[in-house]
Amino acid sequence: MDDNNSLLQISQAVEVIKTAILQSQERTLKNANADVLALNYAVGGFISQQSKQHQWGSGIIRAISEKLQRDMPGLRGFGYESLKKMRQFYETWLPYIIGSPSATQTEPSEKGSPAATQLPVLKTKSLAHTFDVETAHDFLSISFTHHMEILNKTDTLEERLFYIKQTAAFPLTKPEKG
Repeated sequence: MDDNNSLLQISQAVEVIKTAILQSQERTLKNANADVLALNYAVGGFISQQSKQHQWGSGIIRAISEKLQRDMPGLRGFGYESLKKMRQFYETWLPYIIGSPSATQTEPSEKGSPAATQLPVLKTKSLAHTFDVETAHDFLSISFTHHMEILNKTDTLEERLFYIKQTAAFPLTKPEKG
């Protein structure tokens, strides 16, 4: 085989492999993002339900945040303000997601952890039940931070869905450090 042909085959092989790697990374990121949204929805639901049932105020939520930080050193994203945002996320989307039976399922209990049964679960099926498949996909593909920006700057469901679709279609990227 001549050198030019070898170089061409190597270049083509590298392009095929790079494409596979990038596609895998994108799928992994989207799955991780959907998991984070589901967790934030569950935690927000738990806090919302417990706040109503036991009349929790900001002091209890702050104490929960502080204890989480002590019990799980290095944990990020579960400060007092973040827990309040999770509750807002849950309460905002609950009327649109609750219509599906799968949206009201609870986490299975781990041995010795009865509290796990109290976390509501955000299922992809519950979104697809309420929204079309493309909207459900868009919903799960944007970050919790983007969701909160949209919730805080819009008033109607139509506006929120518009900006969710726009954010999913045209994701912002951070400039590379040079």
